[in-house]
Amino acid sequence: MKTYATRFQALFRLPDYRWLWLTSMTTGLGSWIFTFVSTWQMYAFTHATSWGGIMVLATTMPGILVNLIFAGVVERRNKKSLLTIPSAGIVLLAILLSMLSFQNRLSPTVLLVTGVIFGFASGLLNLTQNIAVPSLVSGDLLLSAMALFTLAQSGTELLGPAISSPLLNRFGFGMAYLLLGLEYVGGSLFPLLLQPELASEHEEILDHFAHVPCVTTRLGQRRVIGMVALTGLHCGLTMSFMAVLPAFLDLALKSGPRYGTFLSAIGFGALTSAMGLMERRSQRHRQNLVWFTAWTSGLALILLGLSHNLRIGLVAITFIGFTQAAFMTLSLTTVQERAGERLRARATGLYMVVSGLSSSLGNWGMGLLGHWMAPNRLFILFGVAFVSLTLLSWKNIAKSRKRKDEACTNCVLHHAL
Repeated sequence: MKTYATRFQALFRLPDYRWLWLTSMTTGLGSWIFTFVSTWQMYAFTHATSWGGIMVLATTMPGILVNLIFAGVVERRNKKSLLTIPSAGIVLLAILLSMLSFQNRLSPTVLLVTGVIFGFASGLLNLTQNIAVPSLVSGDLLLSAMALFTLAQSGTELLGPAISSPLLNRFGFGMAYLLLGLEYVGGSLFPLLLQPELASEHEEILDHFAHVPCVTTRLGQRRVIGMVALTGLHCGLTMSFMAVLPAFLDLALKSGPRYGTFLSAIGFGALTSAMGLMERRSQRHRQNLVWFTAWTSGLALILLGLSHNLRIGLVAITFIGFTQAAFMTLSLTTVQERAGERLRARATGLYMVVSGLSSSLGNWGMGLLGHWMAPNRLFILFGVAFVSLTLLSWKNIAKSRKRKDEACTNCVLHHAL
């Protein structure tokens, strides 16, 4: 506990980190409110899992394009405007959604369009925040800083559905969207307290439209690309359950109104894992944790599929939140550390492109398969597939390292003789 408090105090003595963390807290809360309200409203409109997948796809795909195109821009631009303007735009969008909901004029098509707009703004906010953290914190505190950011995001994942669900049940979707707008008012004000920034000194890498090829060729590090690939596999198979979660609760557990409770349970699990990651760990220990949290994330999804009552379902969904948040924090920190300062922004952009694209396609695919398979069977299928693929990958990597070690040993013996 003393270690947590010491690192917490050290990070919050940095004024820019403190304001950026508060920005992440408010925008993350708004993001989860939008996710909760929009997916449930889409299911209420259509009662089809495929439309839930399309809604998730419409919200996340614009963020992927933002990461693909604008990582180089974010790297060299003042973070104030990149955090303030998108938040202000979401405030206006929330007011529009609230008015349409109160007047019963909101349709699935309009909801999809607003989801696309929200995805662009939210994607730019997330990219800016993730790129800004390593520039504010030294390497020794980077994992703790990212874990504290995960702590904020996990807290919002817990609180967002918890505070918006009563409003939605009592006053309807319109009031929930007003709460969304209120959160992003805070998200547009906190960045104004950040210190002015200078443009990047690395002029030779300012061609932001080519940042993904630059990362994949200039990094030249299998460990970085491998970690990004593992993250994509993780997001595509284990984080794709959101599209069919409403249907799973409605059909399998007969607990449709508990949708907000389940999302809050995900946040609680993520919050717990973030607190555990605040402690300093060796690089080798972190590498082992990456694999462990990856496997247990797949097992947690299988457990959710095997759930036959509300209590077991809540335990499983909390376990999912714990393992997924731990894996995403560890993998992103690993990529940022291995990429180095000069290519950190581009590596972060590539990481977010791959993770976002995989999650979007996974949600769309699971939603589409929901027409032919029960949601609980889909959870088991995707979980088994991920655990099997990661075990095979780990086995191949272990064999490759063993051959490399043997080759190094033979080389040393040859020179010695």
